[in-house]
Amino acid sequence: MTIPETTSARLLFRVAPIPLESARGYLCRVADAHGYDTPQWLTNLAGFSGPEAGIDREDRAHRIAHLLRLEPEEWLAMCYRQVTGPGRTPRSFCGK
Repeated sequence: MTIPETTSARLLFRVAPIPLESARGYLCRVADAHGYDTPQWLTNLAGFSGPEAGIDREDRAHRIAHLLRLEPEEWLAMCYRQVTGPGRTPRSFCGK
């Protein structure tokens, strides 16, 4: 499946994020809620491909957030960032 860079694909409904949920855990839940067998379908719809599509990159936040019916800030809040030192925010996977 090839989606152009300027894709405007959007899912039919929004799945509410769970507090402290990771981006990958959220994608798994959204894929399941929409009947996709893997979250890779979502990254493909957003126009990203490959096993590590760079979904955590800030410059790609707008495209994946649009697809998921989120604000880019909501998406980025779920993404892991390189953090050194104290103050790391805990994350959960699939709501746990």
